[in-house]
Amino acid sequence: MQSQARFCTALYLAGAILLVVGCTGSTGSAPIVEREQPPSDELWLHLVTSGETLYSIAFRYEKDFRQLASINGLDSNYTIHHGQRIYLTEDAARRANISQTSTPAGTTISSRTTLVVAPPATSPTASSTPAGPSRTAAPMPALSPVDDGSWVWPTSGSIVRSFGSGDPVSKGIQIAASEGSDVLSAIDGVVVYSGAGLRGYGNLLIVKHDDSHLSAYAHNRELLAEEGDQVRTGQKIATVGADAEGNNRLYFEIRLDGTPVDPIRYLPRR
Repeated sequence: MQSQARFCTALYLAGAILLVVGCTGSTGSAPIVEREQPPSDELWLHLVTSGETLYSIAFRYEKDFRQLASINGLDSNYTIHHGQRIYLTEDAARRANISQTSTPAGTTISSRTTLVVAPPATSPTASSTPAGPSRTAAPMPALSPVDDGSWVWPTSGSIVRSFGSGDPVSKGIQIAASEGSDVLSAIDGVVVYSGAGLRGYGNLLIVKHDDSHLSAYAHNRELLAEEGDQVRTGQKIATVGADAEGNNRLYFEIRLDGTPVDPIRYLPRR
């Protein structure tokens, strides 16, 4: 009886030792499962949809509109077409041009990641003329360089969210104001986008002030200026609406060469 008990105990201990060795392996570390690297989130391609302008596309991706025009071989009219491929980087445009002669038909393309092969040989390049209506940017009068001391506040009210605050980080400022309050052009310029095609901005106006400066006015109730309109400092261009949470406020941005900058750098003290 005792020998049987000793045999069972030895068998249990041997099993336990084998279990430990099997789990740890010879290196003492847990087994590793090999998985593919997740795709990159870097965007490199935009397909033009109805209502977009080169300015609105550049604004969406925080690009300089002049850089996008150069990358995609656009002339000074900035004419784009519905369904056209707009490449967001020089490398993406270069790869696409190479693929026109080297990529077999049927190759797929994703607008999400740079880790995919370039478009099929039958696809139009950005500089070719795809099917669909074209969209020419608003005629642009001569614009003088911005005078930093000439800006005015786009609406009255207190700042409820400052530049660089929050999560996600705010790329502009939010100004509390009553619904229907006046939205003013912060400085002379030309409207280069008027619409609701940029997700997260609601009814949006983008105004070009010179070759480097753009301003944007979002979450408007009513847009009173159209693309191509020349606007003056302090001119009423929209009315205050509500953001996605239902708060009555104006979202205001200034872009310098495509990059958001703190509007407080430009607006007068009050």
